[in-house]
Amino acid sequence: MRYLSSETIYCYGTFEDGDTVTITIYNRTDSLKPVDGAFCGTSIDSSGTFEYAYTPTVIKQTNYLWIMTNGSYDFRGSFTVGGWPDAVKARTDLIPDIPAEAGEYTAALGTITTALTFLHDIEGGRWRIVDNQMIFYKSDNETEVARFNLFDADGNPAMENIFDRQRV
Repeated sequence: MRYLSSETIYCYGTFEDGDTVTITIYNRTDSLKPVDGAFCGTSIDSSGTFEYAYTPTVIKQTNYLWIMTNGSYDFRGSFTVGGWPDAVKARTDLIPDIPAEAGEYTAALGTITTALTFLHDIEGGRWRIVDNQMIFYKSDNETEVARFNLFDADGNPAMENIFDRQRV
């Protein structure tokens, strides 16, 4: 996943409720550990799902690997912070406010903002393939952004060898 440098990244792992769970986050760009064995707290609503929120301080694009463990087994993931999402956001911040009387420009700016928000949302969260549909989520990993039907090269609904996707 790729995030803006200003975003908080949430890492999740499923263990037994009551486990002592820690997380280590490795900065793959400079081999440092910005988080080393931090306690993840208690599981969310006694579900066994543990969450760790991390807000990195980065100047340039940085790649991270995280490992959440209870000492017996672990969950791993990776994310990238900075780079092109920050460049896109910087460009949108340069767009001046347009007076309300310039209606067509205001509408165009709204369209651009909506498109950029959609791109940020669809790239910022997780995605899943369920019953030959690809489902995209916002960065909270819960709010659905878009859903696509998936097809093979012959146009048949498919879960493997995907050739085409069509927005539902």
